[in-house]
Amino acid sequence: MGIILNSLALYVFCFQTKARTPSVIYTINLVVTDLLVGLSLPARIVMYYRNVETCHICYYVHSFTYSVNMYCSILFLTCICVDRYLAIVQAKASRRWRNPSYAKCICVLIWIFAVIVTFIILTTTINHKHCCFFQLLMLTGFEYFVPLVIVVFYTLRIMWTLSKSIQMNQSRERRVKAVQLLIMVLVIFTVCFTPIHVSQVVFCVRSEVSRDVILTGG
Repeated sequence: MGIILNSLALYVFCFQTKARTPSVIYTINLVVTDLLVGLSLPARIVMYYRNVETCHICYYVHSFTYSVNMYCSILFLTCICVDRYLAIVQAKASRRWRNPSYAKCICVLIWIFAVIVTFIILTTTINHKHCCFFQLLMLTGFEYFVPLVIVVFYTLRIMWTLSKSIQMNQSRERRVKAVQLLIMVLVIFTVCFTPIHVSQVVFCVRSEVSRDVILTGG
């Protein structure tokens, strides 16, 4: 289902959408990362239920690509939320910065950042198997907790601004659609990415937890 819907969304944004606004650029990158995550899930399931000790390289490559795509999804969702804040709350002040060129540069930096951080985490974990808490701190801090705080803060800030109908030039219908988009981003963020990080915390604290629990969380 995810592969089909993301493929359709990618087609719409790439070939049916003429405007290349920052939001569209962030959304295209988000769809690409979600599509790549969906394509990697069958291999991830197989690796959980089969002995992968004989193929460390395969396990590393898969874990690396899966983590990079997942955390890029988190960061692109964060960018969409921040972009909405700039467009609604700081419309005049951010007009110079909200352009496709800056958005493309930010997307490139996000991909590079996710690759570097994920590489450091996985390499450190392989070389030092008992530093699970370091891995947990890096994952939940830089690529989950901080983006979650940003998304929640800016979502509440935008909703507060939109509630002041007297100060807004937009119609009520456009304000409602903006709020719906923000709520959807927040729900997607918490529902899709919270379980795997909670399961990682549980697994680090109690290593005897069955891998079925971790697979469910992921």
